[in-house]
Amino acid sequence: MTPENPNPAPTTSNPPAPKAETAKRGTPSRINQTWAAKISRAEAICLVAKKPANLPRFIANQLPEAYFTELQGLCATARQKQTEAVVATAEKTGDTAAEARKRRTVLTFMQQAQAWARQQFFFSNPSRLGAYHIGEEIDANHEVLKQCSQDILTTAEADALPGVTPQWLGDFEAARDAWISKDSDQAEDGSEAHGDRAALRAMVTEITQKYMTVLFAADGIWPHADPASAATRKALDLPEDRPYSPSAEEALVEE
Repeated sequence: MTPENPNPAPTTSNPPAPKAETAKRGTPSRINQTWAAKISRAEAICLVAKKPANLPRFIANQLPEAYFTELQGLCATARQKQTEAVVATAEKTGDTAAEARKRRTVLTFMQQAQAWARQQFFFSNPSRLGAYHIGEEIDANHEVLKQCSQDILTTAEADALPGVTPQWLGDFEAARDAWISKDSDQAEDGSEAHGDRAALRAMVTEITQKYMTVLFAADGIWPHADPASAATRKALDLPEDRPYSPSAEEALVEE
C-alpha cells in the first residue's frame, strides 16, 4: 500500500470572482411623473390642434383657438408650479435636518443639567431629581420636549447646579428658542407645501379633462375607419384602429 504523502502538493484553483457591486438606485424624482406626462400630452395635442389644417375643423366643432391657447397657458403654469414644488421639497429636506440638529443641541443641554442634578442631589435629596424629569422620555414628542426643556432650564437656574453659569443658561435658552422657532417654521412650510400640491393636482385635473375633450372631438372629426384620418390620429396619439375610448382611470389625477 502506498503511504499517504504527508506533504501533498497544493491544489490550484481560481479565486472566487469578486461579487459585482449592486447598482445604486438613483434618488427618486421629486416630480410626479404621471402628472408631468399628462401636461406633456396636453401640450403636444395643442400643437397639433393649432396647425392650419386642423384648427378650422376644431373651431367648427365648438373648440375655438382660445380654448387651446388657454390650455397651453394652463400647462405653462402647471410646469412652473412643479418647479416650485421641487425647490420647496429640497428646502424642506434641508429644514428637517437643521431642525434635528437644533433639537439635539437642546437635548444636550438638558442631559448636562440632569447629570449635574445627580451630582448635587443623588445622595442628599434624591426626590429632587424628579424635577429634572430623570428617567422620563423627555423627547417623546415635540410638546413633551418643549415642556421638559423649560422645566429643566428653570429648575437648574433656581437650584444653582454645579456647572450652571449665566453663560450656560443663556446658551441653553437661546438654543431652545432657536429650536422652537425652526420647528414652527417647518410646520408652517409643510402646510403651505400641502396646499401647493393640492392646487397643482387640481390644475392637472383640469388639464386632463380639457385634453380629453379635445380627443373626443378629434375622434369624431377624424374617424378611425377613414384611412385619410390615420396621420392626424397618430399625431394626436389617438388609436389608429379603434375609437378613442379611455378608461375612467385616465381622467383621475392621483398622488
